[in-house]
Amino acid sequence: MSTETNQSERKRAGALILGAGLVSALGVGALGLTATSAAFTGTTDTNGLSFTAASVDLTDDDFAGVNFVATGMIPGTAVTDCIEIEYLGDVDTVDPVRMYGSFSGDLAAQLVVTVEHGAAGSTCVAPGALTSIYSGTAAAMPTTYAAAVAGADLDTTDTTAAYVFTVEIDAAAPNTSQGDNSTAAFTWEVQSS
Repeated sequence: MSTETNQSERKRAGALILGAGLVSALGVGALGLTATSAAFTGTTDTNGLSFTAASVDLTDDDFAGVNFVATGMIPGTAVTDCIEIEYLGDVDTVDPVRMYGSFSGDLAAQLVVTVEHGAAGSTCVAPGALTSIYSGTAAAMPTTYAAAVAGADLDTTDTTAAYVFTVEIDAAAPNTSQGDNSTAAFTWEVQSS
């Protein structure tokens, strides 16, 4: 009986070991299946995104040339001309246009300059009511954006404004001013708010 008992115990022990091995293998397999099983997923892609900076752009009607030339001026007699600017930018919130300039030459100290602008939408053909932004000698005109007075408010693209210049030689100019001349350069500037 001892041989049969030993054999029977060995079979039982072998069956237990085989069963334990099988249970372990199944448990590890189940863990592996759980760890590697995938859930349902969905994705979407957005391609070709583009980023472009806005533009703040002004142009004037001088076509890169000179459109205000006065010769033969005498003291106390004014000459007037108009320059039309147009806002072409795509920023809808911009500060009002500022105009500044510089004069050079001997006559600058004797020139009295008045600059007025029409409202948004005004043109040189129809300037409408004018608002003065500068009146004084050419030599004292603001030469920077910061020093210039705010002018036309052009918040919409393709909007124009007329700038009317009146220039005369001061009636008190000395006789030595005869034959003197002066040149000018004007800048209109608009900045985004």
